[in-house]
Amino acid sequence: MGLFDDVPEEVIWAILVGVIVYLVKVIWFPPPPPIIAKKKMPTYEKRDYTLEELTKYNGTNGTPIFVSIKGKIYDVSYKSSMYGPGGDYSLFAGHDATTCLAKSSFETKDLNRPITDTSSFSSDEMESLNGWVSFFDDRYDVVGHITAVKSTKSNENETSTSTTTNTTNNNTTSSTSSSTTSSTSTSSTSSDKVFTLEELSKYNGVNGNQIYVSVNGKVFDVSSKPEFYGPGKSYNLFAGHDATTCLGKNNLTKESLDKLDTTDFTPEQKANLEKWLKVYESKYPLVGSLSI
Repeated sequence: MGLFDDVPEEVIWAILVGVIVYLVKVIWFPPPPPIIAKKKMPTYEKRDYTLEELTKYNGTNGTPIFVSIKGKIYDVSYKSSMYGPGGDYSLFAGHDATTCLAKSSFETKDLNRPITDTSSFSSDEMESLNGWVSFFDDRYDVVGHITAVKSTKSNENETSTSTTTNTTNNNTTSSTSSSTTSSTSTSSTSSDKVFTLEELSKYNGVNGNQIYVSVNGKVFDVSSKPEFYGPGKSYNLFAGHDATTCLGKNNLTKESLDKLDTTDFTPEQKANLEKWLKVYESKYPLVGSLSI
């Protein structure tokens, strides 16, 4: 006598159908994965920082990354690939980058000076700096402000150094201006020259060659700034290349060199490129255009 002999056939079929439906549901319609809350970046109470305190926020050993511009401190931690150790802008981490951004400088001597006093900046440098402030305001949280804490002796030393520097600068202004005017005049005669990318690559500052950089199809002679564009310097990446995409997208990588197509630029990236183009037009002689 079987175990299910007394069980009605309809019940057996109902059980089998139920088992089949359950298996189909489990196999073909698994439950959705659990919802994991998006990790939030830590927030910091706004307060004043000294320059010494700011240096601790440099991204090493898991610390957050702060950058100051014109005395405002931004938390750039979520862009650790750019500002963290080994990133293109790691120089700024834990420092005030006011002068660096105004003067397009990646020199350590330009870090932390001046903090809020920008009276010595030219109109072009102020325009560049204000553009960067807007850029940071749009992307990063402000976590505080810089408070300058210096001893009287330190201030006296800085005043003395500043006076000496200003005197030296005044003595050299005339000769520098004359040299720049001469250079501009000489270069302007060849501003109708058209370069190919291959021809442009020869002007890279190596073996005493001049240094040319192209921005949005315009070729500029930046040889007067070997401390920026010369071999081993911050912007040497651009020497002998078109830097359109690098400047528009704030991407200092070799992969972005010699890419003149701006059709995929956002309005913000186009504005950024236009800002840089004005900087180059105001600072360097135009020597030609790039063949596209």
